[in-house]
Amino acid sequence: METTKFLNVLLPLALPKLYTYRVPRDLSDEVSLGKRVVVQFGRNKVYSALITEIHTKAPKQYEAKYILSVLDEDPIVVPQQLKLWKWMSSYYMCTQGEIMNAAFPSGIKLASETKIQRNKDFNDATSILSDKEYLVYEALEIQETLSVSEVIRILNQHTV
Repeated sequence: METTKFLNVLLPLALPKLYTYRVPRDLSDEVSLGKRVVVQFGRNKVYSALITEIHTKAPKQYEAKYILSVLDEDPIVVPQQLKLWKWMSSYYMCTQGEIMNAAFPSGIKLASETKIQRNKDFNDATSILSDKEYLVYEALEIQETLSVSEVIRILNQHTV
């Protein structure tokens, strides 16, 4: 019998603590420290969060939500960086999420407000796109930019 995995994750926000999420069984083998995962935070917000701990203890104060997907094949942050961020947040009297937000380049941050644009150099080889990619491509032809939240609504799924 496989035990349920839980993750403590660091969100790129000024939050005083880490949050715990549940790992779906089909993603259990993909999670590891230092990888980013997509999580729903609050009612309508989606963020990329950083895995800081993997364990089997469910939170007592709330029902843990499931992670939506794993973004990285390999960890993008090593334990020494997490230790440094913890020290920095103490020294500079800020949250680890603020440190993470400053440390990460904007290209690897994912939030509901992230804007998606069509690459003007794309040669319209739409035959290589999946059905879902094609839906997003068509929407981008109508509207110049889309937010991740809008793509989620277009595809009617949590993971994009």
